[in-house]
Amino acid sequence: MLRGHAYEPKSGGPAVCGIAITRLDYFAFLLASSLRSAYSMLKEVILEKILDDADRRILRELQRDSSRTVTEIADAVGLSHAPCWRRIQRLRSDGYILREAAIVDRSKLGWDMEFFVYLKFSMHDRGNIKEFRQRIIEHDRVIGAYILLGNFDLMLHVVARGIRDYEQFYLEHLSGQPQLGDINTMTVMATIKQAQVPV
Repeated sequence: MLRGHAYEPKSGGPAVCGIAITRLDYFAFLLASSLRSAYSMLKEVILEKILDDADRRILRELQRDSSRTVTEIADAVGLSHAPCWRRIQRLRSDGYILREAAIVDRSKLGWDMEFFVYLKFSMHDRGNIKEFRQRIIEHDRVIGAYILLGNFDLMLHVVARGIRDYEQFYLEHLSGQPQLGDINTMTVMATIKQAQVPV
C-alpha cells in the first residue's frame, strides 16, 4: 500500500511512520491493517477447531468410560487436570461430544433377544410412510433405526424379551401394514464387537 517514496503532504494530510501520504493511501493502509487483524483472528479460531493428538486421546478415553473423573481422564491421556478439563469443555461446546450415557446390561433387564428388521416400503401405498416411520421408531423396543440405500429402505434394531415377545411386536406393528412391501427379520445370535468411533 505504501509506495517506495514519500508523498507530498496535502493540507492536513495524515502521516504513517513519519511518511506523508495521501488520504487514499491512508485509508488503504487502515484497510490492510484491519484485514491482517481479521485474518489473524480467523486463523486462531480455525486452529482452535482442529483436533490435536491430546484431543483425540481424550475422545478415545471418554468413549471407553465417560463416568471417570476429569483427574482420571487427565492421567490416562497425560495431561494435568485444568488443561484436560478445558479441552473437554471445548469438545462439548464444539459439538464433538453430543451426550454422555450409561451402557446397561440388556440381559439383566430381561431383553434377551435382538433383531435387525429390514423394511421395504410398498410402491403402491406410500402416502403415510412418514407417519408410519415416526410411529415405529418411537416404540420402546426399537433402539435403533437407519435409512438405507439398497434393496431395503429402513432397518430397525429391535430388542425383545423372547421370541413370543417379538412375534407380538411383529404382528401388532409390522405385519399387514399397507406401507410395507417386504419385511426381513434377522436374529442376532451373539455380539462379537461393539467398538467406539475411530478418532
